[in-house]
Amino acid sequence: MPYIDKFFDILVNEGASDLHIGEGQPPKIRRHGDVMPIRSEPVTRTEAVQMLSEIAGPKGWEIFEERG
Repeated sequence: MPYIDKFFDILVNEGASDLHIGEGQPPKIRRHGDVMPIRSEPVTRTEAVQMLSEIAGPKGWEIFEERG
């Protein structure tokens, strides 16, 4: 299961509509128009890379690394 799925599980369980992930910031969800953190620790670079690389696939990740 991709690492990002644990964040999607929280999103679904909380009845939220959006997931906001940004390196150096706590992950957040939007529920009923309000954006709220789902944990206090910021997303690390390692976590961000893991999330993106797992869902992008090898070719997509290669393109991302080349182009940013």
